[in-house]
Amino acid sequence: MPYSVRKAVVDVRPSIASRHLLLGKSIASAMKGSSDRVYVFAGLSSSTMRIASYGADVGPNALVLNPGCAASLGLQSGDVVRILIKRNQIRIGPYVGILTAPIGRSTSPRRCYGKDTEYFRDVCAAGMHMGLVAYVFSYDAVDMSKGRVLGRVPEPQRYGRWHSREFPLPDVIFNRIPTRGQERSERARRLIEYAKKHNYMRLFNGGFMDKWTVYKQLSQHPDVKDMVPATAVFRGLSMLKSWLQRYRSVYLKPTNGSLGEGIVVVRLSSRGVACRYRNERKRPVSELLRNVEAVYARIKPMVTRRRYLIQPDLNLLTVDGMPFDVRLLMQRNSRGKWYRTKMFARVARRGEYTSNISRGGSGVPLDQLLVRIAPKKAQHVLQAVRRAGVTVAQAVESMSETPVGELGIDIGIDRALNLWLIEVNSKPHVDVVKPSTSERAREASVRRPMEFAIYLHKNAL
Repeated sequence: MPYSVRKAVVDVRPSIASRHLLLGKSIASAMKGSSDRVYVFAGLSSSTMRIASYGADVGPNALVLNPGCAASLGLQSGDVVRILIKRNQIRIGPYVGILTAPIGRSTSPRRCYGKDTEYFRDVCAAGMHMGLVAYVFSYDAVDMSKGRVLGRVPEPQRYGRWHSREFPLPDVIFNRIPTRGQERSERARRLIEYAKKHNYMRLFNGGFMDKWTVYKQLSQHPDVKDMVPATAVFRGLSMLKSWLQRYRSVYLKPTNGSLGEGIVVVRLSSRGVACRYRNERKRPVSELLRNVEAVYARIKPMVTRRRYLIQPDLNLLTVDGMPFDVRLLMQRNSRGKWYRTKMFARVARRGEYTSNISRGGSGVPLDQLLVRIAPKKAQHVLQAVRRAGVTVAQAVESMSETPVGELGIDIGIDRALNLWLIEVNSKPHVDVVKPSTSERAREASVRRPMEFAIYLHKNAL
């Protein structure tokens, strides 16, 4: 017997006895044939409650609760929640927890999650609009023994305050822990491993990806391998020499880097060997040295501190002398299908060697650039990039041990109009404030993770 899905309006009344429910007429009609006792599931918690049918002062879609019961479920009067009804069961939600790191003590109550605050606010709002019980929580706010979470929900208006509530452990966890170091903390690892092993909890975007692991796996995937550039773990001076002899220009990238951080470019020229990188103060450095040995001596402290990869320079297309690549935000919807939510070209700032927006790069519609650069083949390349986004997302999903709900995929286009996979990011930055983001893309980018949460919850049931 399938579940009947309804929207219910929470009504909290002290007159209702503990562990009792008063149902509105519409909801009560869906419960016909069941006994006067019902199993109520909220996140990973469940309880047996006695139900009563509607009264004259109860709205048709009301779910009337005692204050203590409502508090234990993390609900308040006026909340509109999705409920699934089947015989003597009522399932609220699903409960979706957006997992992040602990907030600092000095954080503003309106900007408590830093640069992610407005994104989290909009994701919660999208979930609430669908009837989900959506909240943000940190891995240090979980009491596993009691199955309780101290989460936060935002006020409806933008830039409003956040309010703490206690919730049951969620049905679905959306992992948005912002840094690798935080994700490696003991409490975060313990919670993530618990979610992976639990029969009824679902976790998506299980963690940051290691670049080398991703390249190794995708280089063997039949649908993607032709897009993956030659890549190897960097082993030192002799490897740098041999790769420069073969490719003339190479990139060195940290396996666990992001936002273009730590990248080194080395090029042979008629006047010596050029290298570009950022120093310890994050300032760009460009040098021309006499030989490869001198370059390696200069970059050795950086590239031996952690694991690096080496790749050939892909000779990407440029616009007005500045290189660009393509960023795609790929997300899954309520049917588990991949959709392209955003696609734009990232043009490097003049003098920069990476196109990251955080390094001053700019976002430009890809079709506009392609019409300027390759007008006769613009549509062909545009369609190829769109197909590549779905193909790469499906390939990554097929290799992941946990469900993947969204990916940031960076694709380069070389001067022969071949496509190259530059990077896959499991936690792409989603800017919901930037004016250049269209309202349609902004709305979809926060709605689809909540749609995917519904999909995962449905499959778990």
